[in-house]
Amino acid sequence: MSGPLSQIGSYVVERELGRGGMGVVYLAHDPKLDRPVAIKAMGEDVALDPERRARFEREARILASLSHPNVAGIYGIEEVDGHLYLVLEYVEGQTLAERIKQGPMAAEDAIEVASQIAQGVAAAHEAGVIHRDLKPGNVKLTPQNQVKVLDFGLAKSGVVEPTSGSDPSRSPTVAFAATRDGLVLGTAGYMSPEQARGRTVDRRTDIWALGCVLYEMLTGHQAFQGETISDTLAAVLRGEPEWADLPDHTPAAVRRVLKRCLEKDPRKRLRDACDLRLELEDSLVEPSNSGVTRAPASSLRATVGSPAMWAAVGLSGVILGAGLLSLIRPLSKAGDGLPDPVTRVSVNLPKGFESYQGGLTIDGRTLIFASPGTGGGTPRLYARPLDSFEAHPLEGTEGVRGGFVSCVDGRWIYFVKASDTGTRTLYRIPSDGSAPPVSLLDWKEDWSQGTGLANGDIVALNRDSTKLFHVPSGSTQAKEIPLKLNGFTGRLERPVPLPDNKAILMNAIYYGERGFQVGVALIDLADGGFRFLVNDGGNACYSPSGHLLFARGETLLAVRFDLEKHQVIGDPVAVTRGLRTDNSWAPAIFSVSKNGTLLYVPGGLAGSQRHVAVLQPDGKVKEWLSEGRSFQGALALSRDGRRLAAVVTNGDGIDEVYLGDTAHPGLRRFAAIPSVDLDFPRFTPDGEALILTRTSRSEEDGLYLYPLSGAPARRILKTGSPGGWTMAVGWTPDGDLLVARNGKGSTVIGRLSLDKGEDPSSLRTFFDGKADFGVPDFSPDGRMVAYPSNESGKFEVYVAPYADGAIAGRAVNVSRGLGYRPLWSRDGRSLTYISGEDKVMRMTVDSKTGYPTGDAVEIAFFGDLNVAQTALGFEAGPDSNIYFIRRGAEEGAVKGYDLVLNWFTELNERLAAARPSRR
Repeated sequence: MSGPLSQIGSYVVERELGRGGMGVVYLAHDPKLDRPVAIKAMGEDVALDPERRARFEREARILASLSHPNVAGIYGIEEVDGHLYLVLEYVEGQTLAERIKQGPMAAEDAIEVASQIAQGVAAAHEAGVIHRDLKPGNVKLTPQNQVKVLDFGLAKSGVVEPTSGSDPSRSPTVAFAATRDGLVLGTAGYMSPEQARGRTVDRRTDIWALGCVLYEMLTGHQAFQGETISDTLAAVLRGEPEWADLPDHTPAAVRRVLKRCLEKDPRKRLRDACDLRLELEDSLVEPSNSGVTRAPASSLRATVGSPAMWAAVGLSGVILGAGLLSLIRPLSKAGDGLPDPVTRVSVNLPKGFESYQGGLTIDGRTLIFASPGTGGGTPRLYARPLDSFEAHPLEGTEGVRGGFVSCVDGRWIYFVKASDTGTRTLYRIPSDGSAPPVSLLDWKEDWSQGTGLANGDIVALNRDSTKLFHVPSGSTQAKEIPLKLNGFTGRLERPVPLPDNKAILMNAIYYGERGFQVGVALIDLADGGFRFLVNDGGNACYSPSGHLLFARGETLLAVRFDLEKHQVIGDPVAVTRGLRTDNSWAPAIFSVSKNGTLLYVPGGLAGSQRHVAVLQPDGKVKEWLSEGRSFQGALALSRDGRRLAAVVTNGDGIDEVYLGDTAHPGLRRFAAIPSVDLDFPRFTPDGEALILTRTSRSEEDGLYLYPLSGAPARRILKTGSPGGWTMAVGWTPDGDLLVARNGKGSTVIGRLSLDKGEDPSSLRTFFDGKADFGVPDFSPDGRMVAYPSNESGKFEVYVAPYADGAIAGRAVNVSRGLGYRPLWSRDGRSLTYISGEDKVMRMTVDSKTGYPTGDAVEIAFFGDLNVAQTALGFEAGPDSNIYFIRRGAEEGAVKGYDLVLNWFTELNERLAAARPSRR
């Protein structure tokens, strides 16, 4: 590699970005996907060294194994004339080292950056990767305030790999740079003591380095430094940072975190980057003189029932008498006048179990969760007492389709399950499983959610959230409660009762100035009156402490609540952070017991690491695009299967449309408008344009045709300010666009000719409107149409002849039970649909009659596929492949929960700290 480079494979080199011990980094252009990339070249001085070449190749494998928004990714590897090149994500912005040169950072900014670094490092650790060279120069700050951890070239896999103590040139942080004092000095200042001594290192060495980085952000200078390498290493091994240099306003919690990170004995150091992130985020809301007592960090995340926890209390895994709560609570004695200490623990589900929904009983003693159990069996409800290792099934709950624990008295668990004929029934069972379930009433097909009141009454919400029903205790007759929505046109979800039996809380989802938003609404059960309590937040419940609790994204907030007047008092206060939420606008889910135990799934914002996958005819799945993105479900394939379009939500929560070639996995941004959602892509029959739904609360909203050539988009149907939703769902064989809109309690599907203008009155009825219909799909020859409909009282899949814009013959029920989302294979020989048991079913089709023949065969289970969305996110491609959006590893089924014991103590401390002082 002599002289300047202009081309590396198909990549056009633009300029050199920098040089390091492992080679040169160039900025280049990827002409195939029209994007900038960073290309890292192996230097000639190491090209002939097998060990160094192996290290370079290992970097490629390590980076390819990581997929996280806070880790710069790898796109591929090129070999040209015997030289290796890594094709990497190009990250715009300045390095953290460049930022620190401008001076110390504000504590809030430093904590936010350190928290994002910790998230990236935690993801690496989970993949078995230790960075070993974490420093400000290896961290980028993007213009969108996102942190990216760079350069895993010196990282190692989780396999034990001690470094040499006799040859400093082989030390992982000084390798190949022994003559470059500046580089070595800068790197040596972040080495952990065990690393400096050449001993075996683990993830705790990255915790040390992260502590060094945080200290430097706060002070503007390194924690350990000297005039020479030896002086710097001596400071690492024997010295202490100048703690007095930390700004006076540095939160006490941050000082504690720093000292735990920079413990020279790794056994005393923080062990986990997730713990570090949570401690940092808690420091933003923890009062400076908090009375909260925390268990040592090494035990904060101890798994309930794990050998480590029992060994810590000297029991060697033997459970004695009072169980878990008595082991954690003796930090304060009864009658000593001190509040019970706040203690955090993790509760893992038993091995082989996964939870799809879960919550605490109101007494805080038992975790109830739904799971298929070990081996992917039949879904049922399980009870996991917190003073026991075991979870036991609640008999009679097999086949549960949905359930809720009564959150006002805790005595009952309500759940719905379907019979073999598809009829659904609501059951009730004691929360301790002491008696078998009792059937209460038929659960209507149109009912989607419900809740139980303290007096035993049931409240149910219909599927389109337009009707509320009340069933008195002991009765099977439902009475509709007329809703007075006062102009609200959004969607209502997740009813939760107040303890006075007079009102319920609900999520009110609507389209606001910042895209989709969620508020907390109150509905009066006497007259159906509706009003907002909180404009930004959801999943609310009333706490016995006298507060309304709700989530805003990944943050749990509290506000005082007058139960008699049904009014909030004062402003909400952030109490706990780090709850998992699965997309940019949805609030996290949690539960709180009467004794002050908080339960939630940890993880923060999830849904940013989704993938495009392919379900093959044999039921096996392969990744089409392994690069994680915040796909929000909508997916489209062109008729020839060559092009793919998907919707990605950006950092501002706005939907954008991306386009790719199925033969060459990768996506480029195709259509985006600031503060405007573009969604629900559908290709035109010739594959040369996309139909998109534009939503922005303006008169410009509607369906637009976007040519792939780059020609200007044009509106084909006007929708105006959103009073619901409108989307393109397909094409008839005659060339009419099928458009679905939400009607009054049902979905209306009409036909639109593109030359008829933008007026909604140009839509002609496709289905007759006597039932609710789902997304249809036509056979390749255009003779038959498959569609889901609830004309029988429950959604099933039908197949019928099609001609001249309408069904032209006998419709045959082919699902023989609940069914959704039918898809014809591109050769017309089979039909696939999703059953009510979340199974992907496939049946053959008679080529003469066009009707399916024989019984459907299961080819996959949705729980295994981890499908993110099915209505328009499940698309048939060539060769009977089905493309779909797959949830990331951080989403889907839950394998454990976080518990905060005596959380009311923390709640009161946070509220007191936020209360204005009186003078």
